[in-house]
Amino acid sequence: MQLTSEEIITSFEDLVEDAWQGKGQHDKSFFTSQNGQKPLGSRLFEAIARLSVSVAFEAVCLRKNKKTGAIEVFMLKRGVHESFSGQWHIPGAVFRPNEQPKDVAHRLSSREFKTTITSDFKCHDSIFIPDPRGWFLSMVYLIKCKGVPNSEGRWWDVKHLPKNTIPHHRKYVIPAAVKVFKK
Repeated sequence: MQLTSEEIITSFEDLVEDAWQGKGQHDKSFFTSQNGQKPLGSRLFEAIARLSVSVAFEAVCLRKNKKTGAIEVFMLKRGVHESFSGQWHIPGAVFRPNEQPKDVAHRLSSREFKTTITSDFKCHDSIFIPDPRGWFLSMVYLIKCKGVPNSEGRWWDVKHLPKNTIPHHRKYVIPAAVKVFKK
């Protein structure tokens, strides 16, 4: 049986409402889970993201190289099954309902940085970015790592980023953080 567009929308609305109210087989944790699973799954998230504006927490970790004096940024390379596959990026995440910046930072600490990140979690800049996945309001947070960040990542001189850096990270996010870091 094939559902009409209206039936699909109604079913999704019912699922969301039941989860939000704590009814049915899902509760609010379906949308805000911090257990390491993507609560909506990539395909569903990206479908929804194309219809709305998502707010992203861009966690920019900068340091000054003690030998050269250059400002360096910590980046990770995207996996083959992720958006922007094989490109270098600033670790970040989309805010989920009921999350505060400290909640997103906690998620990023364990998932992407693999160490505790610290900061006052002050947004230093906001950038509205069109993206193949939808529209994003990227909020740039300058963070510090307590300990060594994820060994899968790499520190890059901000003036010599790899060619396969996600374009809006190269053009907007990293420069916004560097501007604050230099002050």
